[in-house]
Amino acid sequence: MTSWFARAWPWLLCLSLVLTTTSTAFAEDKVDRLAQQLKSSDDFRVRTQAALALGATKDKRAIDPLCTGLEDDSTTVRAAAAAALGKLKKGGVECLETRLKKESSSSVKSVIKKSIKKIKKALKKAGGSITADTKFYVALEIKNSSDLSDSVVKSEVRDGLTKKLGKLDGFAVAPDGEKLSDAKKLLKKHKSVDGFYLMAKAKLTYSGGTMKVKLSVSVFTYPNKALKGSFSVTVGFPDVEEDDKGAQKELLGEAGRSAAEKFADNADRFK
Repeated sequence: MTSWFARAWPWLLCLSLVLTTTSTAFAEDKVDRLAQQLKSSDDFRVRTQAALALGATKDKRAIDPLCTGLEDDSTTVRAAAAAALGKLKKGGVECLETRLKKESSSSVKSVIKKSIKKIKKALKKAGGSITADTKFYVALEIKNSSDLSDSVVKSEVRDGLTKKLGKLDGFAVAPDGEKLSDAKKLLKKHKSVDGFYLMAKAKLTYSGGTMKVKLSVSVFTYPNKALKGSFSVTVGFPDVEEDDKGAQKELLGEAGRSAAEKFADNADRFK
């Protein structure tokens, strides 16, 4: 038998398209207006429209009203709010997980689970978000002391660190360029999570056919940035050409991955 949500979903999508095409004139206050509709409209169809439209805004401000929408009395609205968070992909995992524990509708549960997967995948790619399993929240700053371009060094080292930490249980990586004020607000809500700031300085050298990258890492608390210690890792490739761009990128990434592993093994000591 076709589930209620499967039958209703095409209609929900139509509502979303209608609202999106008519909201351009109110672009300046769109999120606030939609949030108010989701919160206070007496018509569940209007609340549903508002939730879906919030998911299409690409605005992080939509997370809070959508999380509130998960508590709506209407199954349709709860499903729309969950789907909208999955479309937005900017956060809301915690409120989705909280709702999942008490949700009675199997259709809404299915939407919540799908949205959680989408958001976690997107956040890991861009820099993770705190969940119920997070123990350490890590912000990164990459410095370049090599002759290579800053963009290559910073991109490859950060990518190595982020992907490795993102795969480790209990670790979440802060978005690149996160404001300290945002970090303070986030960690204030999660007092059991320890924040760290890693400043990693990369130096690539070449001698005797061997290419090496040394990554010197200073460990600070986050967001207060009190120095807690330091460590370094060195990785190398033998028998490569000095101008081998592919080897340079791979080695920088490997240095990031190695630093992530070493930090993870010693994170409790830096607390």
